[in-house]
Amino acid sequence: MNEQTHYAVVTNDVIAAKTPWLILDTTKENADIIEALKTGLASGEVVVADNFHDLAKQMQVPADVLSETMTSYNQGAHEGHDTMGKDPEYTVPVERVPYYAIKIYPVIMGTFGGVKTTKQFEVLTDGGQVIKNLFATGETANKVIYNHVYMSGSSVQFALTSGRIAGEVAAKQL
Repeated sequence: MNEQTHYAVVTNDVIAAKTPWLILDTTKENADIIEALKTGLASGEVVVADNFHDLAKQMQVPADVLSETMTSYNQGAHEGHDTMGKDPEYTVPVERVPYYAIKIYPVIMGTFGGVKTTKQFEVLTDGGQVIKNLFATGETANKVIYNHVYMSGSSVQFALTSGRIAGEVAAKQL
């Protein structure tokens, strides 16, 4: 996966992977993180090994695939290119043993979708009928504006505006 793609696309790809892991080596830059991770070893959420084959077994992923992927990645890091498209400036080899793998649980910080509403943010049934006195605003109703294109922080304005409109409509109906 190209990590330089928009974060929402990367997150969706990672979620689709079902069992994503983050892999670190024991460079001095990772020392503080690794020290904190050691508390997770007993849970199985963090695993450690001296080679990628053994690391893969603990991660319960195909050992040959992980070994080949990491070999290719490290070679690309040394040669200044990454087969998955990562900018060489940010491509750092993962070579110093032991290796740590951390199971991650990615989430999207905003919604892409929400429920269907009228222009006054009244919630609609599957059949397109207004549900009386039920409104959806902000991130619960952002499909019209965002639909998979989301700029960080932009939902604040939408939340305020949609909330104001829904509030005005609700006040008239009460």
